[in-house]
Amino acid sequence: MSSRARLLALATAVLACNAYTNEITDLAYVHFGGSDSVFFSAPDTVLLGETFQVSVRTYGGGCTREGSTRVTTQGQDALVEPFDITDRADVCTLVLREFTHRAAVRFDVRGNAVVRVRGRARTDTGRDTLALRSRAVLVK
Repeated sequence: MSSRARLLALATAVLACNAYTNEITDLAYVHFGGSDSVFFSAPDTVLLGETFQVSVRTYGGGCTREGSTRVTTQGQDALVEPFDITDRADVCTLVLREFTHRAAVRFDVRGNAVVRVRGRARTDTGRDTLALRSRAVLVK
């Protein structure tokens, strides 16, 4: 087989592998073993009707990339849910990757509000559970 034919066969194989993806979008890991910490930030005080930023750290492996972030607000309660995308490939690098999801949140009611972050947690034993953390926010 000539060099050109080999190169063409290799390019065809690579393109065929990339044409089929086995990606899954799922609620992201906001906690990964070790401590009980979920790292997210939100301001203590915000102004009525003004958008502010909430950020949350998520974790994944070598075949994981940052996905979208969903925000649901009802009255004085905001729920932030980060999603990551994982390629279910046969071979992935054995690394722990960190992503920072950012979400725009706004409250239209004065008083005490709550920002909640919901994601998945991976325990030290390798079991997945839901993780929910919250922060109080004063809306002036």
